Amino acid sequence: MFALVIAFSALGATYSFANPIFEAPDELWHYAYIREIATQRGFPVMLAGGAQPWAQEGTQAPLYYLLGAPLIAWLDARELEALPAPNPFARLGEPQAGTNDNRNLYWHTPDEAFPFRGTALAAHLLRLYSVALGALTVALTFALAREILPARVGAAIAAAGFVALLPQFIFIGSSINNDNLATTLATAMLWQLARALREGITPRRVVILGLIAGGALLTKFNTVTLIPLALLAFVLIAAPRRAWRTLLGASGAFVAIVALIAGWWYARSFALYGDPSGLSLIINLIGERPVPIHLARWFLGESEGLVRSTWGVFGWMNVLADPRWYWLFDLLALLGVAGIIGAGLSRRRDFAPANFSAAWRRVLRPDLLGLALLAIWCAVTYAGVVRYNLALPAAQGRLLFRRWARERRCGHGASRRFCRRASKPAQSSCSWRRKRPPRASCRCCSSRRRTHRPGFRRTRSRRARRASTRALRTARKSSRWMCRAQPCNRATRSI
Repeated sequence: MFALVIAFSALGATYSFANPIFEAPDELWHYAYIREIATQRGFPVMLAGGAQPWAQEGTQAPLYYLLGAPLIAWLDARELEALPAPNPFARLGEPQAGTNDNRNLYWHTPDEAFPFRGTALAAHLLRLYSVALGALTVALTFALAREILPARVGAAIAAAGFVALLPQFIFIGSSINNDNLATTLATAMLWQLARALREGITPRRVVILGLIAGGALLTKFNTVTLIPLALLAFVLIAAPRRAWRTLLGASGAFVAIVALIAGWWYARSFALYGDPSGLSLIINLIGERPVPIHLARWFLGESEGLVRSTWGVFGWMNVLADPRWYWLFDLLALLGVAGIIGAGLSRRRDFAPANFSAAWRRVLRPDLLGLALLAIWCAVTYAGVVRYNLALPAAQGRLLFRRWARERRCGHGASRRFCRRASKPAQSSCSWRRKRPPRASCRCCSSRRRTHRPGFRRTRSRRARRASTRALRTARKSSRWMCRAQPCNRATRSI
């Protein structure tokens, strides 16, 4: 894991120094937001009909910018005002154009070369700040995969390696963009939810979840889906125990913490713009699609751009990678989907009506519940991106990074058939989890291992069930008597 973090950090730093400043989507506008906080000690205010240096990014929640402002606050404010001149011949969003030799949006001069100073120094410091967030995301991806699939170290390494070596993630992770902090906090939130599914709800964990969710909502509005996801996790933990008071208390405390951290910002946005999210103002600034587009038409016309920009489209969406890279990542994605389908088909008999009781207990396993939450998060994020693209032409794969690392964990874990052999989980604090009986180390005790759950398959009548229970007790007594008559090595038994 440490090798992957170091590899991502090295690649991110290389991307940061190789890519000219502000030649990443919306990077100049994010920089202007941070500069406003660092020099004016205040948040930007959007004005209808006026050109502003932060453009539509002035409606974004401020946590990413607040954490980045101290990194450049010590620089001379007059030097931070110098910005590169725009290139009037730039052709943005046209990667297929064979004659597109104006790929840079701005003119770049030798003043941006090393040793950096002024605006160039501030931009590179903020880029390294984003690289650090990306490295933390890689580490949290590994931790989340280990939490859900504790016996599959290879799956955790594969998931973290995919995230760390994804070209588009490295490119966005080495630019000034609040998506980096949103992705980090969303991954941390899912990691803590996976731990809660395994260990139960505690006041400390509720506070941690509230702090992370509040920070994510104070970073970007579309992370609001983490709140219902956490409440669903609370229900899944408390429902089998019928701990409704615990559920109400944990849910109320969680929502209160989130509201305390992020509520003030959205109250400010509502007072200024009449919209807590600021989305209506963004649509007015950018402009809606001239012709409404339907889902099928969008899928046929723009979904390819969304997929390619997930793997790697650089600059202002006008620099393509080698086509073989896209084929490679498409193949990896298909293998992940095939693994999920194959794992489900291989265990379809476990969820047959005849084994409903055993199937229900399998569904309540923490690893399956964690994967279910990841699948729900992926679906909700996909739906949100598609809905946003139907309103605005913004088919950029970076909008999916908050769910992409989670989806790779689903694919890698399923492709290794995690559900064929369930790993022995850690001791849970939830009382609804059944404790497994001791595994016998000799043949005389093997009947315990075979028949320790008599109630999973119901027989046809109550009399037959009572008879099977009496037979089971007799078998256990005889096995204990045989153990006393022929003692086995009890010290080697695994509890």
